[in-house]
Amino acid sequence: MIHAKYNTMRIHVLHKITFFLGNKSIDTFHYTMFHGLETRPGCSESYKTYFLDDIIEHPLHLTLDLYRINPIIQPGVNLLVIEPVKKIITQFENISFLPVTLSKVKVIPYREGDFSHWDNPDYQDDGEGPDRLLLAGRDERKRIPFLPQYTEVIGANSERVKKRFKAMNNFNVEFKASKKNIDIFASPELVKTYPLQWQNGVFIVHDSLFQAIQEFINPTYFEICSLEC
Repeated sequence: MIHAKYNTMRIHVLHKITFFLGNKSIDTFHYTMFHGLETRPGCSESYKTYFLDDIIEHPLHLTLDLYRINPIIQPGVNLLVIEPVKKIITQFENISFLPVTLSKVKVIPYREGDFSHWDNPDYQDDGEGPDRLLLAGRDERKRIPFLPQYTEVIGANSERVKKRFKAMNNFNVEFKASKKNIDIFASPELVKTYPLQWQNGVFIVHDSLFQAIQEFINPTYFEICSLEC
């Protein structure tokens, strides 16, 4: 296991971009094709999210556009990663994993900066238009020469674990692409112990982990703010 260095106080706040007004690269269509759609069959809570120490009973099922393979996606709360990324993350403590089932695959072309989907008279972006594109029609996995195995990465929930630690530092983090500010708390000891944790709609990532997976994070779909803790 890799132990995050205690004297490294650099942290990274990872935020999924969901605000597209004025965005010249992507909109909800690109977002949905990139991240896909997730469900937990058999679970009474439609958007159930698991964190460390939870009893895990319902693995995710994923409907995905495999026009291209994206190493790190986030259709819900938790990150989903392909095998090469998982192998890196397994070296860090206090992170667990749950296999994801690819329940349906589509092949729908998309390219950042290309908004030609608006020219399609059948396309309606009423909040569910991109979802309907993914869910409609046949499963196209036979068209894919290689089907990736995604895994759900399960980190800590900061609110649950913070009582185990003493002093916390408070930060107000600005995400320019999303035009929002988010309040977070952190301490070197907290981030050292839990190098990946969910808090107030973002992931707090220890520097060692971030540096290990940074190349797999698509900055068109994720915004990252780095700060000293």
